[in-house]
This record gives sequence, structure tokens and C-alpha cells, in this order.
Amino acid sequence: MSYILIDNPDWEEAAGGWGGLERIEFDFENPEEFNITQQFGNQQRKWYTYNVIAKMRWSRVNSLELSITYRREDNQHLFENSEFGDDDFICGTHILTLIRGKTTGSSVWHGEEGPGWKSEQVKGEPRKVTTTRLQRNQTVFRRMLIAKDKCCAVSAESCPTVLEAAHIVPVKCGGQEVLSNGILLRADLHRLYDAEPPVFKICPDNGEVSTTLAYGGLDFENRKVPDSVLPRVRDALRARN
Repeated sequence: MSYILIDNPDWEEAAGGWGGLERIEFDFENPEEFNITQQFGNQQRKWYTYNVIAKMRWSRVNSLELSITYRREDNQHLFENSEFGDDDFICGTHILTLIRGKTTGSSVWHGEEGPGWKSEQVKGEPRKVTTTRLQRNQTVFRRMLIAKDKCCAVSAESCPTVLEAAHIVPVKCGGQEVLSNGILLRADLHRLYDAEPPVFKICPDNGEVSTTLAYGGLDFENRKVPDSVLPRVRDALRARN
């Protein structure tokens, strides 16, 4: 499945942390209307689900206009826990222009230039970023995965202190900090997964873990990645293997 990412740090800062990365399940080749999107509040370290009204219009053969409308009356669940204040939810319509073959594009919000969009890519060009920037990306990546999956994909360990964000396609091979390329692993298992050669592998078809190593009393033979995680990371597992 393909995903669209909308990410604008300026919005996140202006909205006190409510903005930031929004993730939309959408396949340009097989477009279907949808009614929810998910946004990650970095400061709150939580994923929030928005109920939306999505409409599509082909402006040209290879150009699709995607209109996403956010209404307060459709999202009362956000206010029930008192985390959202009256000014935290911004109503309106976001219009994205998608062009076949492009992985990034422009957007308009309320008649003004929006933050644009990009497709979620498991693997991209090797990044040339500073160590500080990479560490910041890794921190948000870990927060996103903990908020999404809650526990280690292999051992089911749920103590956040020992959980790390593991890239399935490694950073040195162009692996990106996106949900489709990440699983939570207990710190020691992360080391084993990143070893060269890796100590264990994960089957992309059924999520089963395979290894010849007996380690720390953990029975790898009876372990598999949860069904809630596997579909999201299957393409990355195939790319890694």
C-alpha cells in the first residue's frame, strides 16, 4: 500500500506540537476515496486519527486533484479527552495535486500555499545530513513506532526504556525513517538484527523469525511479527532480503 506524507515543521511549531507528520493511505495507481488520516503529535508522542471527507478529481490524464476536508463536527473524539483545545483543531480543506510518476508535489490550504506532500518511500538516495539532524530524525522515528506498535515485534517486550527503532532496509542502503521501514526491537535484538550477517531474519510472507542461534532463553522458532505490523513492513522485508 502507498502512503502520502504531509510534513511541515512550521505548522507543528505554530500549533504547539499538534501539527507535524500526517500519513494518508492512498495509492495513485488504484485511487480510492478514504475517510480517515493519521497525524503524529511529536510533543504528545501519540498518533491522532482525523475523520475527513476526501474527494478526487482528474484534472488531466496524469494529474489528480485530491481534496481533503477537516470538519470539527466529524472529530469530536479529539476533544473528549481534553487534550485538544478550541484553537488546536483547524477546520478547512487541503488540496493536493498528484502527478503520475512524481514522489513529491504541491498543495494548497485555505487558498494559501500549503506544506506540499511526498510519498512514503522505504528506500531512497543515501542521505547527506549532519549527525544532529540524523539523531533528531531517529528520535522522532522511535517515538512514532512506540506510539504505533507499543512493543517489540519479536519478543513482545513493552518497556519503552529498552525499545529501539530498527530500520529494516539499513540507513547505509538508503533506508528511510518511515513506518513502512521500521519495527520496534528490544535493544539486544536490534543489535542481532543489524549484525553482519544478521543473526535472525523475518519472513515477509508470514512474519516468521528464522535463526540458528539459541539466545537468552528466547525461542525464535515460535516467534513471528504481529499481524498488525507485518502488512505495513512487508515491502521493506522483501527489499532487505
